[in-house]
Amino acid sequence: MSPAGNGWRGGRSMQHASAEAPAVLNGTRLLRQVLVRAGYGTSGSSESSPTSGTGANGWSGHCGTPRRGARSTIPTPAAEDNSGPEAFPGERQAHLSSDMDFYFTDRSGAGWDCGYRNLQMLGSALMSAWDAPRITRSAVFFGAKAVPSIETLQQQLEWAWENGFDPVGAEHFGGRLVGRRIWIGAADVTALLRSYRLRAQVVLFDQSQNGRCGDGEALHPELFEWVWSYYTHWCRGGVGCLRCRGEECLCVDALAADAVGDVTGTRLVPPLFLQHDGHSRTIVGVMRGSYDAPVELLVVDPSQALQPHAFNAASVLSRLRYRLDELTRAQYQILYLERNLYEHDSGLFEQLKIF
Repeated sequence: MSPAGNGWRGGRSMQHASAEAPAVLNGTRLLRQVLVRAGYGTSGSSESSPTSGTGANGWSGHCGTPRRGARSTIPTPAAEDNSGPEAFPGERQAHLSSDMDFYFTDRSGAGWDCGYRNLQMLGSALMSAWDAPRITRSAVFFGAKAVPSIETLQQQLEWAWENGFDPVGAEHFGGRLVGRRIWIGAADVTALLRSYRLRAQVVLFDQSQNGRCGDGEALHPELFEWVWSYYTHWCRGGVGCLRCRGEECLCVDALAADAVGDVTGTRLVPPLFLQHDGHSRTIVGVMRGSYDAPVELLVVDPSQALQPHAFNAASVLSRLRYRLDELTRAQYQILYLERNLYEHDSGLFEQLKIF
């Protein structure tokens, strides 16, 4: 696995238009209720349930060709694992992202808008988390009061390019997205999130090196364990902490005040943007039947709409659960936000522009 930032760029430009999609409001809350009824002990971001618990190579767009290099490893966590048998009061455990809405494509958007829908899901989690820092909530979508439309997101990404974020991506798209049905992916979403001053990173899981595996043949146990650690470890120790990254730790305390007096609480757990060459989805949680059982991901696919009335255990587990043998592409990327979300330092903010 390797932190990544660039990669596959957007594919064909389709017809000009803007398509808006249906959403399942409070999707993670509905999911939590379903899992509890199915016998899973859950953690996640709700008022009654507190949470448990760089980029260089990336995918961008629905399809395309690899673009930039990646850092090859993430530091091994130094802290002991906090997800052992003692963390399993029952047979089953599930860990979920913060409360968020699930966004899906409609027929007019099918095949090109998955990146935008996943960005809308990620943004809705940041906007809805009751204990997210005020400065973070005001930064997401440049202070919009509601999750923006695709056209607005395109305008914001064009602004990011004009202000120096991801110049390679800007050149790839000709600096223009508005009104175009054209794919975006992890690198483009990273550029936009960084323009909000958010510390977005991308990690690459690659089984194609040295000809080991091709698409349809690969297995990614490291990816599954990485996601499990993301949801179950607030701090992994030293530079191995996925959220603190060697900075002053914000993960130990239930609440920590930042430099401007905003409060970051441990209930904010952003979802993960999952990308492969051809499609992107949103990881909203993980589950495990027992301490030594295989990790299973809970993944919302924007192209596979769910209706609120269909939120029953059988439907959720058949539609959202992904086992190890169901993610078999040679390469995957995961876009995540660092625990210390917001970049206050102007000099470091400038460094976010190039990745």
